Amino acid sequence: SGDPLVLDLKEAAAGGIGPHGLVVGATGSGKSEPLRTIVAGLAATHPPDQLAFVLVDFKGGAAFADLARVPQVAGLITNLQSDLSMVDRAMAALQGELVRRQRLLHRNGNLPDLQSYTARRALDPELEPLPHLLVVVGEFGELLAARPEFLDLFTAIGRVGRSLGMHLLLASQRLDEGRLRGLDSHLRFRICLRTFSAAESTSVLGVPDAYHLPAAPGAALLKVDAAPPARFTAALASPDLEALLGGVITAGRPVHQVWLPPLAPAIALDPLLRSGALGWLEVPVGVVDRPLRQEQGPLVLDLSGGAGHLAVVGAPRTG
Repeated sequence: SGDPLVLDLKEAAAGGIGPHGLVVGATGSGKSEPLRTIVAGLAATHPPDQLAFVLVDFKGGAAFADLARVPQVAGLITNLQSDLSMVDRAMAALQGELVRRQRLLHRNGNLPDLQSYTARRALDPELEPLPHLLVVVGEFGELLAARPEFLDLFTAIGRVGRSLGMHLLLASQRLDEGRLRGLDSHLRFRICLRTFSAAESTSVLGVPDAYHLPAAPGAALLKVDAAPPARFTAALASPDLEALLGGVITAGRPVHQVWLPPLAPAIALDPLLRSGALGWLEVPVGVVDRPLRQEQGPLVLDLSGGAGHLAVVGAPRTG
C-alpha cells in the first residue's frame, strides 16, 4: 500500500504488538539493517529516562558499533564467540538487571509494574530513573548453541518483561524450534527476511512466503500472532545515521549501565588512591568486578586491628 510500517513494541493490553519479538533472515538478506533501524528510530524519539538498550552480538558487533555513543545504550556486548567466559558475564549482567528492577519496584511501595513506578516518579522526581529496556540479541541461535542455559534467562525475561519494562528482540539466521522450549510463546511478532528454505520460512511464519522474497536485502514479512504476514521493505538508517542521532548523542544523561566492560589487564594504583577516602592502615590493592550487581570498585584491605595480617600466595610468574 506504500504506507509506513510502524512497530509498536508495547504490550497487547496497551495496543501494541510486543513486548517481545523475533527477526530471522539468511546471510545476505539484510537482517542487521532492520535492527539498526529499530534502535536508531527509537533513540531519536525516546529520551534516556524513557528507554534504554542493551545490544548483544555473539559475533563481531559491527551492526551496533556506531550506536554505542547513544546515551540510551546501557551496554554493548560483542564478540562473545572469541571468549565464552564473556557469555557467562553477559548472562550475569542481564540477570542482575532483572533483580535490580524487581528490587526498585519492591523498595518503592511494592509496586506491581513499571507503569506504577513511572507514575510514582512523576510525583517524586528524586526516584531513580527506570526506563524501558530493549535487549537486542544478534545471532542468538549461536549464543544458545554455545550456552544453552541462556534460554532460561530469555524465558524469564519473556515471562516478567511486561511488568518490568524489559523487551526482547532476538535475531538469528535460522530458527531452531527445538531450542526455544517455550520461549516462542512469548514472541508475539516475527520479522522474517529471505530464508534458506521454504521449511525455515514455515517454521517462523507458518507459510513458505519468506523463501520466495526477492534477493534484494531488506525485503521482509511481519507476522503478529495469528494474523497473515504483511510484506514490507526495511528502512535504511545507515546513510543518515549521523544526522539522525547527532542531537541525541549530546542530549540527556546516560542511562544506568547494565554491562560494564571487563577489567583491564593492567590496573594503575594512582586512580584507586584518589577514588575515595581511606582510613588508617587501609590500602586499595585492586578492583573487584561484580557483573551480577553491575558494579566495579576498589578492593581495599584494612590492616588495622587484630585481623590486620596478610598472606600472599602464588605460583611462580603469577605476579
